[in-house]
Amino acid sequence: MRKFLIVLFGLVIILLKYSCVEDDYTDLKVQEELLIEQIAAAPDVNAVFAQDLPIAISNYVQENHTPLEIELAFHAAPYGYEIFMENGLCLFFDRNGDHLDHDGIHGDEGNHHGGGDHGINFCMAGDTLEEANLPQSAIDFIMDKYFGETIVTVVLKPNGNLVAEISNGHILMFGSSGDYHHECNMQATGGHGHGHGNIGGPGWHCTPEGMM
Repeated sequence: MRKFLIVLFGLVIILLKYSCVEDDYTDLKVQEELLIEQIAAAPDVNAVFAQDLPIAISNYVQENHTPLEIELAFHAAPYGYEIFMENGLCLFFDRNGDHLDHDGIHGDEGNHHGGGDHGINFCMAGDTLEEANLPQSAIDFIMDKYFGETIVTVVLKPNGNLVAEISNGHILMFGSSGDYHHECNMQATGGHGHGHGNIGGPGWHCTPEGMM
């Protein structure tokens, strides 16, 4: 009987510890959600250069979203930052650059919204250019790797990269000098259909629901 009571007491202690851990995790999630709300509703939101962001943000993006690059970045003082990736991902960070996990929308990799309402393809968000504005090295790459295909649309991204949509539906990302980066597929990182308006302009930023 004594051994049974000792085992029972041990189980109670374990359950209490587990419950405390769960409570702490829930509290953290609530705090992050509230901070995201504050960032999104901040009256003072300013566009910043990607190179001026806290190093923690750059490291997070590099570790979790390579080869995608930051398209636009905003500082919502004094709460934190919101980042818009070149394929439509909207990420939130606190003032120190620590990633904020917005469950169901901006949580793990599979929860980042990569799709768009009404068929919007965020990989093509930017200023439309004439094909002649695409560097010759990019044109040569397309003609070599995708023989027989034609260039449908050329776009200049807000971060300076160039995008070419070709006739087979592929969307190819190039650097400003025409060096090939990667194929851009917004659906590879999730398919939540949260729309974004006024894409590419410096005057908007993401709400907690992924809206602009």
